Amino acid sequence: MTAYLLFLAAHAVLVVRPSELIPGADGVQFYLPLIAAATLTSMPRLVHLGQPKTLINQPVAAAVFGLVAMSFVSHMSNGAFVEAIESSEAMMKTAVYLLVMICVITTPQRMRTFLLTTVLSASLMIAASIVSYEHFVETWSDQAETNLLEAYRDDRMRPLSERVLTHVVEFEDIDDTNRRQVFFRMRGFGIFGDPNDLSTLIVFSFVMTLYFLNDRRAGPLRFLWLLNLWLLFYAQSCTQSRGGLLAAAVAAAVFLLMKYGRKVATVLILLMVAAVPLLAGRLASLSFEEGTAQERIQLWADGFKQLQTGRAIFGIGAGNYTEISGTGLKAHNSWIHAFVELGLVGGMMFFACVFFSALGFYRIRRAGHQPRDPTLRGLLPYVPAVLAGLCFALCTLSRCYTPATYMVFGTAAVYLNLVGYELFPPQPIVRLSRWTMLLCSVYGLSFLLAAFLFVKVFVRF
Repeated sequence: MTAYLLFLAAHAVLVVRPSELIPGADGVQFYLPLIAAATLTSMPRLVHLGQPKTLINQPVAAAVFGLVAMSFVSHMSNGAFVEAIESSEAMMKTAVYLLVMICVITTPQRMRTFLLTTVLSASLMIAASIVSYEHFVETWSDQAETNLLEAYRDDRMRPLSERVLTHVVEFEDIDDTNRRQVFFRMRGFGIFGDPNDLSTLIVFSFVMTLYFLNDRRAGPLRFLWLLNLWLLFYAQSCTQSRGGLLAAAVAAAVFLLMKYGRKVATVLILLMVAAVPLLAGRLASLSFEEGTAQERIQLWADGFKQLQTGRAIFGIGAGNYTEISGTGLKAHNSWIHAFVELGLVGGMMFFACVFFSALGFYRIRRAGHQPRDPTLRGLLPYVPAVLAGLCFALCTLSRCYTPATYMVFGTAAVYLNLVGYELFPPQPIVRLSRWTMLLCSVYGLSFLLAAFLFVKVFVRF
């Protein structure tokens, strides 16, 4: 129980970022002492988890161990020893977060508390971001376009207080006369400092808030979650994240599929697609031919050039994508990013984190299995929904090594473990075998080929 409580505290701190919210706490380190204490107190279970016999039944954990190794090998294969040590240490910190999570969340009640902590922590941080965002917009929205553009380029928007964020301002051409439209995009604190990262957290929190709203065990008090839904809906609109909106749509589609079946889901998804033209503003201006979408496709093309060289197997080195892209930017696609930096071997391990989780939910759905525990039964459509939403969000973000990504991977892995414990006799829903690893390889390479063909068709140099 001690390890679990320490992990919960570390997780809440990771999301809320009290060092940025609390006056006078600037520079105070909260997360590292807590996660270190959680790691030490759960060490016997971590040692057990790291054994080969255990990893066979924990494919996501095995893939994460592999990612730590490939963070080292990707640099060593290019003769960069110092970089190999640094990148593997950084990946190990993220791996520890996921591995401790798998070790300490061993009951449905603990999982429910973890999700409740996540939603409440995220909502607190998001509410603080909204307050900062409203102040920022009020300060700068009345400025003339020219003055606003100059202030943003000269970094004169940076506030004196760290608790008032410098939010993103984007200028986009909207017609042939080169008139500019200004978009203020809300950032979050800490690891959610990018509007798209914040949007991904909002999607996760929104889906899980729906779970708590529909949990009848809470009685009439559950309707208070409607207030949180409104907060998250408003926050999503403030991020102006097109990728986040599409991720939410994907999450909704998977939720409908898991909850109501293929036929009902198909009809409702078609209605959602028909509503897309009703969108306004930046969220409706999505085109592959120009703008940020085309810029990202060009970044992906830079990565695929590296996959056609001798460094395709072990990669160019974790964190080195900016050195091979024509603009010095990351890939803005975690899948391509992982395959390029960690090679085909490491990229396949990153893909495996999702594949084995998705395979587990597919088997539960195909078997028509309904968990006996009410918490697990209620969560069944929601957990695959947030996993699907993250998978799509990763198509527009380079987040191969951040804890926020592995929070979702870990949530899916823990859920499948708990469902497996219910079976008689207890057994893993998915385990490593020659067949499952072959399937993972086939699907991973097929995905990579599909991405390559997409880039070939739509890239415009």
